[in-house]
Order: sequence, then structure tokens, then C-alpha cells
Amino acid sequence: MLSEEKKHIITKQDAVILNIERACRATIDMGTRIVRKKSLASRKAIDQHFRYLKKDNLISLELS
Repeated sequence: MLSEEKKHIITKQDAVILNIERACRATIDMGTRIVRKKSLASRKAIDQHFRYLKKDNLISLELS
């Protein structure tokens, strides 16, 4: 059985992971919105959206 301290650590880790996942999803959603608004690519190219944003000089190479 886990101690209360270990349960608290696991809960904090879960919260951090969830927040990272949310931040990633929000970033992907923002990129997708910009690509669609600027008509840079079709909806089928979601995995390429950050490349299109770089190509249009909207983000840096490191972010693409």
C-alpha cells in the first residue's frame, strides 16, 4: 500500500503530465487554426501544419 506522501507525489505527477498534454493539444489546435485561416494546407495535412507555419515564416525552425 502506498503512503500518503507517495500518493501525493503521484497525484502531482499526474497533474503535471495532464497539463503538458493540454499545452501540447492547445499548441496543435492553434497551429491548425492558423494554417486553416491562412489556407496554407488541407485538413488532411495536420501532421505537417508546423512545417507550413515555418514555410510561411510564422514560427521558427526550432518550433517546426
